[in-house]
Amino acid sequence: MLSAKQVVARRIAVAVGVVVTGLPIAAYAVDDTDLQEVIITAERRATDQQTTAISMTAVSGDQLADAQVNAIVDMQKMAPSFSINSTGLFNSLNIRGIGNSAVNPSITPGIAVFRDGMFQAETIMLGAPFYDIADSELLRGPQGTFVGMSSTGGALLINSKSPTFDAMNGYIEAQVGDFHEQRLQGALNLPISDTFAARIAFNTEQRNSFSKDIGSTQTPGVSEPQIDPGHVNDRNVRLGLLWKPSEAFQALLKIEHSTNDQGGTVEQPNQATYFDPGTGTFVHSPFYAFSTHQPYVVNYDRLDRQSNEVNTRYTLEMKWKLDNGVTLRSLTGRQTDNIHQIADGDATSVNGQYNRHVIGPNNSYTSQEFNLLSPEGDRLSWILGTSWFYRDTPVELTQWTQLPPDFTTTVQVLDVFIGAVQRVAGAFGQVKYKLTDTLEIEAGARGNWDNNYNYGGVRVTLPLVQIPNANPPPATVPLQINISNAGNYKDSVPTAKVGLNWQPIPGQFFYAFGARGYKSGGINGPGDNFAAEHVNDYEIGWKGKLFDGHVQTQVGGFYTDYQGMQQPVTTIATGRNGVSNLGDSKIKGIEASIQGKFSGFAFDGGISYLSSALGAITTAASYAVPPSASGLGQCTTASDYTAGSCFDYQGTYSGKSYMLNLSGQSNPNSPKLTYNLGVEYGFDFAGGSLTPRVTFAHTDKQYASIFQNDNYYLLNARNLLGATVSYERNNWLVQAYGTNLSNQVYVAGTNGQNVYYGSPRQVGLRVNHKF
Repeated sequence: MLSAKQVVARRIAVAVGVVVTGLPIAAYAVDDTDLQEVIITAERRATDQQTTAISMTAVSGDQLADAQVNAIVDMQKMAPSFSINSTGLFNSLNIRGIGNSAVNPSITPGIAVFRDGMFQAETIMLGAPFYDIADSELLRGPQGTFVGMSSTGGALLINSKSPTFDAMNGYIEAQVGDFHEQRLQGALNLPISDTFAARIAFNTEQRNSFSKDIGSTQTPGVSEPQIDPGHVNDRNVRLGLLWKPSEAFQALLKIEHSTNDQGGTVEQPNQATYFDPGTGTFVHSPFYAFSTHQPYVVNYDRLDRQSNEVNTRYTLEMKWKLDNGVTLRSLTGRQTDNIHQIADGDATSVNGQYNRHVIGPNNSYTSQEFNLLSPEGDRLSWILGTSWFYRDTPVELTQWTQLPPDFTTTVQVLDVFIGAVQRVAGAFGQVKYKLTDTLEIEAGARGNWDNNYNYGGVRVTLPLVQIPNANPPPATVPLQINISNAGNYKDSVPTAKVGLNWQPIPGQFFYAFGARGYKSGGINGPGDNFAAEHVNDYEIGWKGKLFDGHVQTQVGGFYTDYQGMQQPVTTIATGRNGVSNLGDSKIKGIEASIQGKFSGFAFDGGISYLSSALGAITTAASYAVPPSASGLGQCTTASDYTAGSCFDYQGTYSGKSYMLNLSGQSNPNSPKLTYNLGVEYGFDFAGGSLTPRVTFAHTDKQYASIFQNDNYYLLNARNLLGATVSYERNNWLVQAYGTNLSNQVYVAGTNGQNVYYGSPRQVGLRVNHKF
């Protein structure tokens, strides 16, 4: 018989379940089909998702493959509160409107991405394909204890499958689709001996671009393109080696090498207008008039476009179980990235802008973490750890710009050779103690030490600068500005989490906690540092199992105080473009997800509602400031203004103010409402099983910038409908799939001047054989 407390707890769970599912428990008849337990490793040991006090979306590799989630950018369809501003090589990840809105080697991301435990410290190399994946874990909210830096918004863990000592097994999979999609992947698990096993996995994919480049034909009038910017040409291979000489020790080494050739990124001029404070009118971006004005139709004048990425990653995890039951864990990582890009910056047929971008060679990451984990099953459990991370990112960029109407005179040349070095150390610990059999307290803390420095510099050449308001008007004169990138930034930041967990009866888990996270500051140049971001987060949640385990839910509410937001802006005192701490914002919301399975019928879904508001922020509309202002600070005297040695951002002398008040606007990359739903029904058919499945994902409109007084940075709402029909028999799977079946045209990312369209409708066939 249940105690009075357990009866109350069950009634609470049933009431919440009615709210979430919309149906009373008695409405379902159940059978022996149950949902599988989801095991996660977010806290360095294997735990059940349903009894871990983190708001998360955990998805298996098979679920990712079935949903045609082939890269991080596709996970937006499955994870509430998760949004990505995807701009070619760069993917700015955001959770709950916190993350990254700048592409800059000196600024660390706000969402920490880990692949097999290796921290991905930048917005680059996040488009690598998924293959032979074990699981992914999207953690919402600051992860200050186990991650530390770069986790103000949350973290994403992607884990590949590891070797096992089971019999030799594996799979081979082929996929074909429109746009000449051809994909082949597979894996082979080899138990070489009782103590040594290996797993090798590979992926190769080719696909034509979603866009047609009418400017790159071999000869006029011939439709066959000479280049195909935006195509896919991926080659990936991963080797895993597991050595387990005894029950007390094991070592797992993974080596992965990836190459990607896109033939250049696909950008198109922004079709929206922005308000130009200098003229008092709405204007288009400089090259708008020369665009095709058709999504997925581009007209580039450069045939040397390229976008090549090469990545090599090594991770070594070792575990020792000591005689007293304590486990010592070591994780070592090493990664190198090399990226070469040549882009038609104006994204049109005119000779307006050229970009050559090199990141590397050997943009290198090195990391080390040690953990001590207490024995499992005790009333008191604890984890201690220390970590170290090093990154050296060298960047070369050449950009020249020629403006209409003649496109013959260069108005700006930008030459960049800079580097950013990031060094981070951390020491952390977490304790969980069961006050009673049902009530547990947990506390975690971390010390974070950053020591970053920049090197190199930037040279801006403005060959045609005319001194304004002079009488008589002088001839135009060249102006060259050399800006040092050198500088050093150090800080020491504590982060923590304190919470209370209550599990009154099995299958019903309630939690409440307060957590603090941070993102490191950095350097714009000599004497021009920006400070760290801080997040104070407060959450309550319920994770429940209903209908004898056929339905499980995750529901939570949060309130976040976001302090010192880092944003790329023009600093009016110096006229330099860089990162500044603009101010604070408040974010609150509710998130809920559900999974259910009743015999052949299964469903899953998630929903998030966000409300955010920027604090007191006033800044120059940097996207509207003309190139001639580069490196020029605010005029302080009329004579300086007349001489042209400064720029009048505030309109003190010209009467044309470029300053905007952004207070009260929503956070960038924070759609108010996101939700997703999947429904399937499997039944016996022709000696196997046939399962139709339909999915739907909605994302509200959002802005990719703090500047929201017009539609220049607006990403409109999107509704993505997908479907699959899967036939399984013995060890074979044949799946017909379709994504974005309504063929909705939407902008997946923007940097202001140019936009990047999301994937159109795709249909195809996938065949998988396990052996």
